Amino acid sequence: MNLREDVMMAARAAVWARAVGAWDRVITPKWREEILHDLATFLTHLQAGAVEVDGYVPERRVHPWDCAFDHQSEMFSHVDCHTFSIYPDRSKVPVAAVDAALVELRSRARAAGAVVRRVGFATRPAPPDAVRMARDIVQMVRAKLNDLSPIMDSSEDTHALANAATLAAIETGNWVAEVELHIDAPFDVSYDDLKIWVYDGRVDVDVSWMATVWILPARAPRALRDAFAAAYMKWYGRLLERRLEVAGI
Repeated sequence: MNLREDVMMAARAAVWARAVGAWDRVITPKWREEILHDLATFLTHLQAGAVEVDGYVPERRVHPWDCAFDHQSEMFSHVDCHTFSIYPDRSKVPVAAVDAALVELRSRARAAGAVVRRVGFATRPAPPDAVRMARDIVQMVRAKLNDLSPIMDSSEDTHALANAATLAAIETGNWVAEVELHIDAPFDVSYDDLKIWVYDGRVDVDVSWMATVWILPARAPRALRDAFAAAYMKWYGRLLERRLEVAGI
């Protein structure tokens, strides 16, 4: 079935947004592989035009934030766009094509600068206002990096490693952000009283009562890898120094 270009783009955006959330720390490796394989299978069907539409497709343009990937099982997973849903049809798609899509999802899911909306354990395309808000907040956090005090378990060195990676990612620009909206349209957001925590490999920002933003490291593009490596070593050294100070050494 040939989908309208805007519908195709919205469906692809829903797949990629869901893939960003597959690396959430609460998702086990086995669960992540199930999600990614499901996404890769759907993406292969979508690219081949092997899909069916159930419901009413509006005449107006369908935006990416109108749609979300609904992960249930390989048979029933689909993209939900409110008034209609897109399902893979019953045709078989080549295993090699699914494997290629899976490799692409694993390597590019967390593209630097991506902003998605978190709803429960799932992620979906974020509306423009949420994207602007998240990017503004990342820049504010970047300006405050030297003043942040990461929360670390002194017996857990992996927290220092993960926190250093997150701070380095924010400094060099290879981050992703997840936004949980507590209201539908955060138009007039006040940034006067941001609450910022750094722990367990992410930065959590409480934006008043309107939203929560999580900032996490993404895979650094080739052009940023040297800068990221240098920033990572700097932040890891600083975190170790703070730990020694707390221990009185």
